[in-house]
Amino acid sequence: MKYFIIPIILSLFLYNFFKVNLPTICETDFDYISLQSNSFVELFSNYFSVKYVFYGSFNNQKVVVKKLRGDLSSDLYSETNTNFQICPPSLLADFLGLISMENSTMAMYWHSILRVNAEPLLLQVLKAEHAWPVPRYFGMYGRCLVESHCGVALNAFKNADWHVRAELTLQLLNAAKRFTGRHPNFRFYLTDVSPDNIAVSDNLQVTFVDLENVIVTGKHNI
Repeated sequence: MKYFIIPIILSLFLYNFFKVNLPTICETDFDYISLQSNSFVELFSNYFSVKYVFYGSFNNQKVVVKKLRGDLSSDLYSETNTNFQICPPSLLADFLGLISMENSTMAMYWHSILRVNAEPLLLQVLKAEHAWPVPRYFGMYGRCLVESHCGVALNAFKNADWHVRAELTLQLLNAAKRFTGRHPNFRFYLTDVSPDNIAVSDNLQVTFVDLENVIVTGKHNI
């Protein structure tokens, strides 16, 4: 019986965690996100995650919820996030100008978010809807980023058939070309590329799911 009670207690903890601590800033209604596990890895992450990554469902779509580390309000005047670099720094205003500022409540947090984790901003510049190999951005709920669930880690395909591995390799090469040449104004260099940070969908679509560590340069500066 105790083996059933422990997950229930943990579920209640996670429920209260999301409901109480997150409503700091909000772009849309995430009241109906439910935690769901489709594998042992996701089940373990939902109950014991130390990386602040949770798996669930929103509007009948699989999503990943990432808690941004740090306190957005206290990071307004902190040192620059070393995981995100833009060169030259004078291009920061142009970079932020690419993001929709329709929600004035969110706009005031962009610089603070940038000091914690630039991924929410990058997902609004490199939009999955425009065929960039990144997750779809659903929005932010408090200090959490909600994005699409894009499949299993690339590691799962290390023993796949040769033609499957060749297809995935070709997509990785094309993605590198896109990140550094497709955008009209900027080049994007991911600095923490590993099999764990790349997801593969059921139809073998490759997606880069960790955009926290990135160097952005002006396309005409180098």
